[in-house]
Amino acid sequence: MSKKRVITGALIVLAVVALFLSRMWTSVIFDLAFGALAVIACLEVSKVASESGKFNSIYFVASYPAVLYLFAMIFINKHYSFNYYIVAYLSVMIVYFLAIFLTTLISKKSTVNEMGKYVYKGKKWNFALDKAMYSLALLVYPATLFLAIIGLNHINELPVFIAHTNITSGMISTFALVLMFAVTMVCDSMAMITGITFKGKKLCPKISPNKTISGAIGGLVGGAISALIVYVIFAQFPNFVAEFSAIGGSIWHIVIIGIMGAVLSQIGDIIASMLKRRAGVKDYGDIFPGHGGVMDRMDGLIFNAAFILIYFIILAL
Repeated sequence: MSKKRVITGALIVLAVVALFLSRMWTSVIFDLAFGALAVIACLEVSKVASESGKFNSIYFVASYPAVLYLFAMIFINKHYSFNYYIVAYLSVMIVYFLAIFLTTLISKKSTVNEMGKYVYKGKKWNFALDKAMYSLALLVYPATLFLAIIGLNHINELPVFIAHTNITSGMISTFALVLMFAVTMVCDSMAMITGITFKGKKLCPKISPNKTISGAIGGLVGGAISALIVYVIFAQFPNFVAEFSAIGGSIWHIVIIGIMGAVLSQIGDIIASMLKRRAGVKDYGDIFPGHGGVMDRMDGLIFNAAFILIYFIILAL
């Protein structure tokens, strides 16, 4: 492991710790940091998708996290029910789809140039439709998944949690975020350590040659153990115990989150590797020296965030 990679990794950990500390005063700094990372990740995936022939509207895709965040904050502050979130989300998706489709049709010269670049043989409206569809996929992955992290940052403010009047300390939100980071990071580390130690049969040699079945199993065990450790630490705080019990949480839920979080973290890693391999690139970017781009670091984290957010909401219902 290179010195550059170790130093960058340490700085990333310090930055995450600083963001957690900032939540003691305001949630905005955390939101802005991960909102910016979401925009960068969208730019990275949009570029990689284009290089693999999945042409899309990079500017529309990159703006999507900011628009979703704006709507989410309005609805959270107004304490709207989840029905409003669903309607708003689908509405924004439709508006974006139509905007990309129509702007592609209207921009004659640039569209013709794009069609030539990608050697597209179909009609212009077909190209516009395909571009809108490819862009739509990127609005889900990675844009929407990234917003799940910000959702966890505000989970105590969601309608289903406000209904539990004794959930007021914000411990559930902090716990969910720590759980997300711990399971993902420990899963990645344990998968690498056990894979190097025991080696054995490859997990998916055509997509990611370095991943092994032994490493995947090690990652699952690591994810489950890390989740339990986080739970034991938080269980020392009476406020957390009371609030977690109020939504029906138990240690068995933590085990499920640890195992499933580890599974999804590895699936996210594999999907990201598959997209890079199709595009013929090694990394999504170089924003983190020795680690690659934002998506190289957060490919599994965003899947884990979405899973934990949904799981906790279902628990609280």
